[in-house]
Amino acid sequence: MTYSMTAFATHKTHTEYGTFQWDLRSFNHRYLDLHFFLPPHFTSLEIDFRNLIQEKLHRGRVECQLNFEPTKTISSFNINEGLLEQLILAHHHVDNRLAQTSPINTLELLRWPGLLHINEGNLETLSPSLLDTLQKTLTDLIQTRQREGEKLKNNLLSQLSMIKDILMKIKQRTPLLLEAQRHRLLKKIEDANLTLDPHRLEQEIIILTNKIDITEEIDRLIIHIDEARRLFDTEGHHGRRLDFLMQEMNRETNTLGAKTNDSTIIHAAIEMKTLIEQMREQIQNIE
Repeated sequence: MTYSMTAFATHKTHTEYGTFQWDLRSFNHRYLDLHFFLPPHFTSLEIDFRNLIQEKLHRGRVECQLNFEPTKTISSFNINEGLLEQLILAHHHVDNRLAQTSPINTLELLRWPGLLHINEGNLETLSPSLLDTLQKTLTDLIQTRQREGEKLKNNLLSQLSMIKDILMKIKQRTPLLLEAQRHRLLKKIEDANLTLDPHRLEQEIIILTNKIDITEEIDRLIIHIDEARRLFDTEGHHGRRLDFLMQEMNRETNTLGAKTNDSTIIHAAIEMKTLIEQMREQIQNIE
């Protein structure tokens, strides 16, 4: 199964204390990088939230935001009376400066950071509900990552097939190029009226053809393509391994293009490099 690292999921739960909403956003990243944005009275639960996500995800930057809309019944909370008094005085001060009278929005006031503190017993009661909601949101996120990952997989498999088709055409052309190079060398010797020992001549031809023979590069590229296909059919998280294969394929393609002066093969190598670069960009987003 192939998973993308880019996804979004949200889930909302209503309780007697208020409404909780988890928003999870994930992006590509080399490692698993979790960032939590929690109301002050829930920060003590971050380690539990973090452990839950680490059990399910392996790579990606994940932004985890918990939004809390308290109910009007606040008996389950402790109020920071000193902060409340300061906020009320500040409200009246602004009204006086503006020569107006405006009502205080109670719900907006309750959202003020640090004004409400959930009693420890109530926090323990809320914890299972928060974890359950996070689990549901995480499940949705993983399903989205899977759907996007399958799209990436199909695109990449298509590009691998295109590269292999190009390689097969190059492979068919290679013997003709080697034979043509052999004839060119013999023609030069003949035109120069040189007389060489047949054994020595054969050795020189072998050395020359080895320098321009791209059979090994073609074979290694095909091995890398087959390995990438195998990874796509294997359970696990193979983003890093696929990225390494793309680097190796790019290196082999560079060598292949540098060993020949045949314009057809040079253009084919450029086409392969373009496809490999496109694939590597997409693979950066695979978990």
